[in-house]
Amino acid sequence: MKRIATLLMLAFGLSAPAVAATYAVGTCLPKLPSFSTISDAVAGVPAGSTIDVCPGTYNETVTILQPLTLQGITSADSDLVVISGGSLLDFTGAVTVISAAPVNISNIQVQPPGGGAPFGIVYTASSGTLNHVSSVGVGFGADINVVVNDGSSQTVAVKDSSLGGNPFDGILAVVGPGTLAVTVEGNSIVGATNGVTLAP
Repeated sequence: MKRIATLLMLAFGLSAPAVAATYAVGTCLPKLPSFSTISDAVAGVPAGSTIDVCPGTYNETVTILQPLTLQGITSADSDLVVISGGSLLDFTGAVTVISAAPVNISNIQVQPPGGGAPFGIVYTASSGTLNHVSSVGVGFGADINVVVNDGSSQTVAVKDSSLGGNPFDGILAVVGPGTLAVTVEGNSIVGATNGVTLAP
């Protein structure tokens, strides 16, 4: 009976759901399925996938709505992956994670254009780990903003990252209603008036 069901699926052109795998953004990993933009990748891969981002500057605002791993990689002696986006009007960061867990981001630099965006990376009602990230050019607000406002319980870790240079906060955590556990380890926060701020 299972064999008949499989044959029927093939006959009607149906396929099994996509499974999590590793994908690329850019052209440096030709053996992987690839996307031209990070936004297309985070929207187009199955939940739980890993996205390897080739070195370069990506002028886009990235919104992540599902669990995944986003990581910059080294290629041709370069390891700098820059996401230059964010909007003052929409109050978004270069990368905004909304209601997704876990979302893990590593080896990425965020650089809002013109110093106008309020945040570098935003986690809203989401969990995950930020590792070896850096933020340059945030005009005001915070390099990393973590918000729990839906009654959920979230956990975010920020590790071995380079933050600061804006007039306000390196890491800003805003809680209510809900619970939030933030782990901060091995980071450099220079230039911000406040290193880590908790706003109830």
